[in-house]
Amino acid sequence: KTDALHAADIAAVMRNVLSYTQSSFRSDGNSWEDGVFHIGNMDAFLTTGDWRHYLYSRHVAETHRYLVNNGHPTTNGDFYCIGQAYITLAQLAPRDDKLRNIIACTDFNIKQNAVDYHWVDAIYMSAAVYTQLARLTGRMDYIDCEFNSYKTWREKLFDEEAGLWYRDSRFV
Repeated sequence: KTDALHAADIAAVMRNVLSYTQSSFRSDGNSWEDGVFHIGNMDAFLTTGDWRHYLYSRHVAETHRYLVNNGHPTTNGDFYCIGQAYITLAQLAPRDDKLRNIIACTDFNIKQNAVDYHWVDAIYMSAAVYTQLARLTGRMDYIDCEFNSYKTWREKLFDEEAGLWYRDSRFV
């Protein structure tokens, strides 16, 4: 029989993860690896209300001036991962400049009509950014760009017969 976890226990684990990450890994960049951490860290803040989570992610975002890929437009979906945390931060404390760069970079992809999901993880990293921006701005071209990219990469990385995604083209 497994004991049910209580909310206080889960919050304590979240605090331990934050403390461990801050002391051991310094997730203070804006790469996809950092983005994955900060998405979870912001979810931890929204779940627990523990300001340490918010303040750490806000500090990292402000250190990088809310830039995606150091401010350079790219179709590589990996670089948009940190944007999910930036968007959450912008929703909690709106300020025009917080989303300026991520909008410029995603608009670049709309002009290219592509987001590069060269490995299946990039769908997780990038797709939510387009959905969130569409919801915030009312612009459906974000959804169109993301969905077209998803369909393109689904054809390349999804095995219909097995019902499974390949990690990337090396495994197809």
